[in-house]
Amino acid sequence: MRLSIVTVCFNAEKTIKKCIESVYSLNISIFEYIIIDGKSSDNTLKIIQSFQSKFVEKRVNFVIISEEDTGIYNAMNKAIDIANGDWVIFLNADDYFYCENSINCFLENDYQAYDVVYGDVAVRNLKTITYQKTRNLQLLKSGTEMPFCHQSTFTKLDALKKYRYNEKYSIIADIDLYLRIFEDGGRFYYLPECISVFSNDGLSQTHRIESIREGKQLLKSHNCYTFNRKLVLNGYIIWYKIKDIIPKCIKCFIKLKWKSLRGCLSYGKKEESI
Repeated sequence: MRLSIVTVCFNAEKTIKKCIESVYSLNISIFEYIIIDGKSSDNTLKIIQSFQSKFVEKRVNFVIISEEDTGIYNAMNKAIDIANGDWVIFLNADDYFYCENSINCFLENDYQAYDVVYGDVAVRNLKTITYQKTRNLQLLKSGTEMPFCHQSTFTKLDALKKYRYNEKYSIIADIDLYLRIFEDGGRFYYLPECISVFSNDGLSQTHRIESIREGKQLLKSHNCYTFNRKLVLNGYIIWYKIKDIIPKCIKCFIKLKWKSLRGCLSYGKKEESI
């Protein structure tokens, strides 16, 4: 089973080295490592090129493309077009593998009966790292949240070529892709291992209102934009607009109540029990 690891980046000189080192340090053989750089203007490309001979020595097909693109999902689609592995995992420049054994549990087993294999993630917030388990796949229908982390997900290349990332979404094309696979009866497998460390200051986290608005469009295109979900997403938009001016004690109370209400509005009792 051949695995392609893909990193897309742009002006990532502060984080790209740790990301690449985590790939290089894996103690199991990978087939290829593809880096798609958006023609960075800082030292990102120099750092990437400094690793080329090291990967060649490990007999890893090390591919570097540096050219302008129209966004992160355009870069990911470029990688899909040139990947030669049976499976692909995307590890962005701000992220890195949890440990040198992170992908052993995947490569040492046969998952050919599945389209997507997903594991757990460690979420990094400033100086803290929190272990986060995957959640119910129905969360894909929320429009704004993933039940698993993209950087902890192995996806069959055939599925990626079939569905691709819809570039009309600049933030949540990953949710759209996996929702389409899910709706078409694709087979998902949960791997109870921590795969990656994910930075919580990525695009979807720092542009929450924009991602929620994209989520509305996504749900409409999938015929999932129910009245309840409309209330939830509009509630989120209001929250992100006013949360910085709300006193801390009131904010904690609202979060507690909203968490309970959100579950009822988003999915209802029937879906919660799946």
